[in-house]
Amino acid sequence: MRQLPCYVVEALFTTYDVIISTRQEQLFMLGKAGGAGRPSAAQAALKRQAILEAAQEEFVQSGFRGASMRRIAQRAQVSTRTLYNHYADKLALFGACLEFGSEAIELDLTETSGTLRERLLAHATSLQLAMGSDSAIKVARLLYREGLEFEELRDMARQQFIDHQVQPVARILAHYMEAPGDAEELASHFVALVLAKWQRTVIFNDPLPGEEAVNQHARAVTDLFLSGAGDQLRR
Repeated sequence: MRQLPCYVVEALFTTYDVIISTRQEQLFMLGKAGGAGRPSAAQAALKRQAILEAAQEEFVQSGFRGASMRRIAQRAQVSTRTLYNHYADKLALFGACLEFGSEAIELDLTETSGTLRERLLAHATSLQLAMGSDSAIKVARLLYREGLEFEELRDMARQQFIDHQVQPVARILAHYMEAPGDAEELASHFVALVLAKWQRTVIFNDPLPGEEAVNQHARAVTDLFLSGAGDQLRR
C-alpha cells in the first residue's frame, strides 16, 4: 500500500480539525447566547500571547519545515480553526513570532536622555541582554539553519533587523548628522559591532558574557563606533 507524503497527512488532519473545531465552537456559541459575548481586549491579548509562545516552542523544537499548525493549536489550547482565524498559514505565524520577540528588543532612543554616547551605550547594553535570551538564540539558529532553504524567512528576519534593531539607532543618529540619509547604514554598522559576541554564541556556541562583560563590550564598541564615525556626526 502506497504511503501518503507527510505533508498530505498533515493537511488531512488539519482539515478534519477545522471541521470538528468549527462545529464545537458553533455549539459553544449557541450555549452562550445571551451570555457574556465576545472576549475582552485583555482576553484576546492573552490568547495571542499563548498562541505565539506555543508557536515559538514548536518552531524551535521542530524547525520551520517540521512545525505543525495542529500541534501549535494543541500547545496553545485553542482550536485549529481559531489558529487559522488569527494566522493564514505557518509563514504568517512565524512572522508574527519574530515581531512578538522583536517588540521586547526595540528601545526607542528618542526617549532616552543624555549625550549621544550615553544613548548609544544604553542601547548597546540593552540589545545584548535582550538578544541573549535562550529563545532569541534558538530562533536565530533556526534562521541560520533554514534560511537558505526558505527565502521568505530570510526576508522576514532582514526586515525585523532593520525595523527593530537598526531603525531605533538610525533615528537618533539622524539628529547628529549633516546627511541624515546615511543614518541607517551607519546604524547598521553600530548594531553589527554590538552583536559580534552574540553571533559567536549563535554560531560557535561560545558562552554568553556575564553582566560586567556585557557592559565592557558596550563601552568598547560605542567608543570604537564614535571614533570611526568621525566627521559624520556632530557631538
